[in-house]
Amino acid sequence: MRNVKIVVLIALFILLGYWGFRSYHAAKAYEHTNQTIAEQSDAAGLAEAKLDHLTSVLSFGLIEDETKARFARLAQEQNRHHQATQRYLYYFLATLLLIITIGFTCSLIAQTFILATGSLYALILGLINPILMIIIHKEVEYLGKVVLSFESKGILDSVQQLLSKGEMTVGITILLFSVLIPFAKIMTLMIALIAKELHINLSSTEYYSHSFTRFFIGKADFCRTS
Repeated sequence: MRNVKIVVLIALFILLGYWGFRSYHAAKAYEHTNQTIAEQSDAAGLAEAKLDHLTSVLSFGLIEDETKARFARLAQEQNRHHQATQRYLYYFLATLLLIITIGFTCSLIAQTFILATGSLYALILGLINPILMIIIHKEVEYLGKVVLSFESKGILDSVQQLLSKGEMTVGITILLFSVLIPFAKIMTLMIALIAKELHINLSSTEYYSHSFTRFFIGKADFCRTS
C-alpha cells in the first residue's frame, strides 16, 4: 500500500508540474496578446483604424476593414488565452488539493514533506507568472482611448527592474522576503524532514547550520531523533 501511495504521489507531482507549466505558458501568451493590442492601440494605430473604417464605409463594404478584423482576432485570442490560464490554474489547484488529501493518510513526517513540496511548486509558479498588467491610456477626441504605456510584471521581473534602475533597497527587500526566505524555509524544512527520516542527528553538525535550521523550522527539538 505504501509503494502504491508513493507511485501515485510521484505521478501527481509530475502532473502538478505539467499543469503549472501549461498555466505559465498560457499566462505568457495572454500577456503577449495584451501587449500586441496595446501596441496597436497607440495614436498611429487608432488613426489607421479610423481610416480603414472610413474606407470601408465609403466603399459600401467592398473594401474590408482590416484593422477591425485584426482587433477582433486579437480579442478572441486574448479571451482564449485568458480562459486557458484560468483552466490550467484550476487543474493545478485541484491536483494540489488531491495531493494534500492523500498526504493526510500518510505519517506526520510524510504529510509535512508533501505539503512542503506542494508549497515549493506553488512558490515557483507564483514567482515566474505575470501577476500585474499596467495600461496607461488617455481619451483623445476622434481617436478614442489611446494607449500611452503598457507594462506587465511578475515578482522576479519586478525585482530585476528595480535592481537595474538602482532601487536597491526596495528590490533587495522584495527579493529577500518574497523569494529567498520562502524558498529557504521550504528547502530547510525538507532537508530536516529527510534527515529525521534517515535518523541523522542534525545537532551533531556545526552550530550555525543547526541554528539556521532551527530558526526556519521554528521548533528547537524538531530535528532531533528520539
